[in-house]
Amino acid sequence: MKETTVNQTVVKAVTSAILAVSFCFMVPAGAAHAVTYSLALIDDFPGGYDHSYAYGINDAGQVVGYSSSASGQRAFLWEDGVMTDLGVLLGEAGYSRANGINNSGQIVGVSGSASGQRAFLWEDGVMTDLGDLPGGWDRSEAFAINDAGQIVGSSYTGADTGNGKLHAFLWEDGIMTDLGALASRAESSQAYAINNAGLIVGESDAGLAGDHAVIWENGVLTDIGSLPDIGTGVNALATGINNLGQVIGASTIASTEYEYRAFFWDDGEIIDLGDFPGGDNYSWAYGINDAGQVVGSSPSATEGGSAFIWERETGMVDLNDLIVSDLDYTAGIAMAINEVGQITGWGTYRDGSGESFRRSFVLTPILGPIGGIPEPATWLMMIMGFGITGLAVRRRRALAA
Repeated sequence: MKETTVNQTVVKAVTSAILAVSFCFMVPAGAAHAVTYSLALIDDFPGGYDHSYAYGINDAGQVVGYSSSASGQRAFLWEDGVMTDLGVLLGEAGYSRANGINNSGQIVGVSGSASGQRAFLWEDGVMTDLGDLPGGWDRSEAFAINDAGQIVGSSYTGADTGNGKLHAFLWEDGIMTDLGALASRAESSQAYAINNAGLIVGESDAGLAGDHAVIWENGVLTDIGSLPDIGTGVNALATGINNLGQVIGASTIASTEYEYRAFFWDDGEIIDLGDFPGGDNYSWAYGINDAGQVVGSSPSATEGGSAFIWERETGMVDLNDLIVSDLDYTAGIAMAINEVGQITGWGTYRDGSGESFRRSFVLTPILGPIGGIPEPATWLMMIMGFGITGLAVRRRRALAA
């Protein structure tokens, strides 16, 4: 992996800490979730089938995902209400989906190719085929990219794709590296997220123990466990990691593949995020920012799926209770949250005629008067102090390890 100078590391870490702490001041500890959100909907392309799905958002509020169009399923970039078709590797035919975007506006995902489907990198209007692992049958997909341009995803590795030979990869400087798997037979693994320090998370086949959530650091694969063990067959996967190394994902909590619960992992501590009342022991965490805010989805007694935000101070809160809008809209799945606190995902829009449509959303915090927030000049100084202090603590921990 690329080496980063100490000065660059300090700047990035302090910046992340400042952003993280700033949003904490917007939500006073111990209070009900005080922030409300404005709602912007992302339409579909002309000639589409009335659906769009957003998967990622960067700190500038640029959103990526896919939508139906007259030409089929197409990856999109949405910015300030403008939706851009990213195209496909095949030209006019085929399909594409965008899964992630970094703060430089580089986008990764998957597109149909001449003989299968391939991971892509989109930058400055150009979509580049990232290839696949040796023997990969032209099948690969990229899920995330960090600010250094390192990309993670999965690719088949053998001639027989029916045997689950799917391996996580790291792509850097034109080279795709197989990250391996936990089990000695190394059947399968997938990488879903990477932070700016190059830490990678995902899932791996652990043999008879099921699929486990894992973290890769400097090429070393570590099993980070699951929610309380139920014996053989437990399954877990890690879906996100922030720049503090905090990990989120989902884990089975009973001897059935249908009861998954969202989790939060930090320095070996794993927390069950719970679910909504009537949620049938099911929840899933998809996104996390450096403030430790987690977003995802859980069913409730009244909805098939409701988007949530989770914080240590407030627990799991239904985002639909926090949206300020006259639109008849239900946020079903929250996929990502940026350092400004903006959230994206998708849900159901009803236009009043009895018709309903799948539409992506962007939720932006409404920064109006909130009790207990210091004056701007005061909390800015506090933010900087806490940010630098947090950085020093983390660096001491890292040096002591």
